[in-house]
Amino acid sequence: MQGKYAVFVRANNGTLKGRVSDFTALGILATLNNPGSWSLRSTTPDKCPFEPGDGICVARDGSYFYGGIMSQIQDVFDARTGLYNWQVQGVGDLGYLNRRICYVDPATGGTTTYSHYTDSGYLSVVIERLIARNLGQSAMQVRREPIIEDNTAPSVLSCRSPCASRIC
Repeated sequence: MQGKYAVFVRANNGTLKGRVSDFTALGILATLNNPGSWSLRSTTPDKCPFEPGDGICVARDGSYFYGGIMSQIQDVFDARTGLYNWQVQGVGDLGYLNRRICYVDPATGGTTTYSHYTDSGYLSVVIERLIARNLGQSAMQVRREPIIEDNTAPSVLSCRSPCASRIC
């Protein structure tokens, strides 16, 4: 692998937690139509910077190159040397597709384990809850539609628009 690489710890929500500056080995096996795999190893005086649920983000020459989900972590303290020998490994981000959890939750923006929306009740109430979840006050800020008024009582979803009678 040629180029200048930077490795970052990625939190479960996709934000970067910090850069891994001291690592002794980085292995990436990227294959076509397959999640691929990765591993990172180091011997440092500090504990492993990865925690369960974290992942990896790798940049090459300042641009995104690879990301992955951590599946295994080993952190062993060597009392003789006073150093931690740690190794993390996992699969590439395409592993989300294999796990079938690549669906975005409209309320939080994170991933969810549900592949589709399920609800029960009268159709009009179910549709109102679906609209409220995707566009109303319980949706992410960037997805909220200002003309949607989302009240907690059933059948109270309404529009704040001059042409509301034609839209809703």
